[in-house]
Amino acid sequence: MTRAQLVTGGNRHSIPRILVTTVILLQAACLQSPIPEPCRRSLDAQLSGWRLATVRKDVSDWANQAGLNPVLAAGDFDGDRRNDQAILVEHEAKRKVAVCFSTAEGTNVVMIDHPYCRDYISTSKAGELHENLDTQKPEVLGHDGISVACFEQAGATYVYEGDAFREIVDSD
Repeated sequence: MTRAQLVTGGNRHSIPRILVTTVILLQAACLQSPIPEPCRRSLDAQLSGWRLATVRKDVSDWANQAGLNPVLAAGDFDGDRRNDQAILVEHEAKRKVAVCFSTAEGTNVVMIDHPYCRDYISTSKAGELHENLDTQKPEVLGHDGISVACFEQAGATYVYEGDAFREIVDSD
C-alpha cells in the first residue's frame, strides 16, 4: 500500500478529488477579490452590521463566465489616480453601493444609498461613451465610473463630481 493509500484509507480517487476541489475553491477566491483592510475598517465604522450583497444564481453564473465579481468593482472613481473600491453591500435589509476612496490621509467612504439597480456592479472605464437616457445625449467619462445593473434589463453609471455622485441612466 502506498503512502497516499494509507492517508486516504486506500481510496486512490480521494487525492485527485481533493486536488480538483482545492483548485475550484482557489479559482472562486480569485474571483472574489478581497476588500482591502482599510476599506473594510472604514465600512465597519460607518455601517455597523453590513455584509456583501448576495446575488441571484443567474447573475452569479454570468459573472463567473465573464470573470467578474458582481459585488466588487475597482477603479479611479474620483480622478485622483488612486485605486478606489466600490462594494455592493446589504445593510438593514437594503442594498447600497459603498465606495471606498483612497486618499493621502486614509480611506473615505461615500455611499450611494439608492442605486438605480441592485443586481450587480462593475467599473466603467474613463473614456467610455455612455448614452444618457435622461438628456438623450452621449457622455464620455472623464474618469472611471461605477455601473449598476438590473440584470438583462436596465442600468446606470455613477460618476463622482466634487463631493457627490451623479447618476447617468444609460440602459433601460
